[in-house]
Amino acid sequence: CFIARPNNKLVIIDWCGQESGIQAYLADDERMKSIFNSGQDIYVLMAKEMLDKTIEKSDPLRPTMKAVVLGSDYGMSSQGLARKLEIDLDKAEELMKQFRRTFPQMYEYMEIQSSKKKCVQTISGRKCWLNPYSEQCGRNAINSPTQGSGGDMLKKSIARMHKEWKFDYPFAIVEVTHDEIGLDVPEEISHNVAEFTEKIMVETANEMCKGMSFRVDTHIIDNWASAK
Repeated sequence: CFIARPNNKLVIIDWCGQESGIQAYLADDERMKSIFNSGQDIYVLMAKEMLDKTIEKSDPLRPTMKAVVLGSDYGMSSQGLARKLEIDLDKAEELMKQFRRTFPQMYEYMEIQSSKKKCVQTISGRKCWLNPYSEQCGRNAINSPTQGSGGDMLKKSIARMHKEWKFDYPFAIVEVTHDEIGLDVPEEISHNVAEFTEKIMVETANEMCKGMSFRVDTHIIDNWASAK
């Protein structure tokens, strides 16, 4: 449904594994930070670390690793993981145990966070208020700092882009979706706009999360579906 205007291109840029990188930083889990900073596919490396299996990005095990890692940030239970992956409960419980054994600092962070009942904060210090009477309180206490920090990262990037915009063309952001910024620009400047946006997004993320090495994926395309 979303296409570039005539003679224009859509420049779509998103952070690679943004949630995992923020999660590793918040928990200060050295093992997970090392995996993220390696520049390799985090979920492929997870399979090696957790299960001692060497896989490719196309391997069916990769989505399983992704579900375990991202599910942990939502406080997903073994039952929830079993439903999501359509596997038996024993297998789901073993995957969760493997995750906790492999990343103990992450597990400790999650335990501390889930006990909070009033307020948690993003990396930038923005407060996220909790409802202690909700059964979702513990999961929100784990998840809100990650999602909120991702939102802060996005807004900081957009603000800096607007301030530093250097092209003889109107400020061109046309969509912002979760961890992604999309621009609609003339084809002749599309690569320069991409480089400008990449630099700001990477620098903003690394400034927020000291010691982390964030990366981005870039697509210069005719329609939004081509980026998916």
